[in-house]
Amino acid sequence: RTVLGEAAPGAHLSALTTTSLVALREYLDGEALYRRSDFTGAIAAYERAVEADSTFALAYYRLGWAHGWAGEDTPKPFSELALHYVDRLPSREASLVRAYYLWLHGPIPRGLDLVRGIVQKWPDDGEGWYLLGEYHRHFGGPLLCRQGEDDRAFAQAVALDPDFAPYHHHYIERAFLDADSALAAARLADYSRAAAGEPFD
Repeated sequence: RTVLGEAAPGAHLSALTTTSLVALREYLDGEALYRRSDFTGAIAAYERAVEADSTFALAYYRLGWAHGWAGEDTPKPFSELALHYVDRLPSREASLVRAYYLWLHGPIPRGLDLVRGIVQKWPDDGEGWYLLGEYHRHFGGPLLCRQGEDDRAFAQAVALDPDFAPYHHHYIERAFLDADSALAAARLADYSRAAAGEPFD
């Protein structure tokens, strides 16, 4: 098990709207595991968090992401649960939950506008930049985005929090898609420092 403080670098503690200390501990344990791309371990921790507090919107939000990366389940039900309790969240976190929900439902211009607003309002937060990269990566064509915008957004997320391993995934893929072996090697090395020993690594 991870220790409570280990997740602190990526956690906005003021936003963790739960009155359950058990749920809080499990969520922070999940964040520490998610940061390393240990999605199976993170899922178990987030599930314990929502067992302790069934209204814990951020735990549902992250459960959606973790299940999506692990390929074990559709993330949509968890996104819907997060959205159901979104009014309990501060502005930044509520915006992320809404933008993620829209992202899961296809190339919706309103979702891209929302996440662009997130990075404008909170430019020093990697989560928003990462989600912007996801919009460009998956829906760049239908949403008429400029080529390379995904890589620029992922680069910003990685620069802001280089130890948050999931930020690196598509960033590495882009180097392979561009057939740039030197860049791919460098990005893989950076990722390995954040996720050493995990299956994704």
